[in-house]
Amino acid sequence: MLDLCAECHKLLGCDTAHPLSGRPDACGICSGYRLLVHCHCKAAQEIALYNAALRSFVLGMRAGFIENMQNKGGWREIHYGFAARKVLEEAGELAEALIGGHSRDWHVPVMREAADLANFAMFIHSRAGAEASAARSIEARVGERLTRG
Repeated sequence: MLDLCAECHKLLGCDTAHPLSGRPDACGICSGYRLLVHCHCKAAQEIALYNAALRSFVLGMRAGFIENMQNKGGWREIHYGFAARKVLEEAGELAEALIGGHSRDWHVPVMREAADLANFAMFIHSRAGAEASAARSIEARVGERLTRG
């Protein structure tokens, strides 16, 4: 079961007319704070499982970040080239962990390397988003000045 807003429910393609909940809460897809429906369709079940896996993965990412932050400092100023090299390096370490055999605790290095890889990908994603937002803001301000001019 997944709790989601009516707009996201339409996107799933579920034809069932579910009643709205009595109080607003966070949608399981868009995270918007709205009245929700409780959906049991296959797509909703898959998204609910994905959300649970994502929560666990983000906790692993955060744990690795905190551990590395204490030794390496901030991440917002990391250059794209460095981050891209680290993505490739971490992908190699993840592949080595996967190929390394299935000892009793084989999952620990696999999960750690997957989280490290994701952290560098997230750094790239975040910086690109911030730069795009800044560029749109500059374009908007320039456009306002030109139309006023």
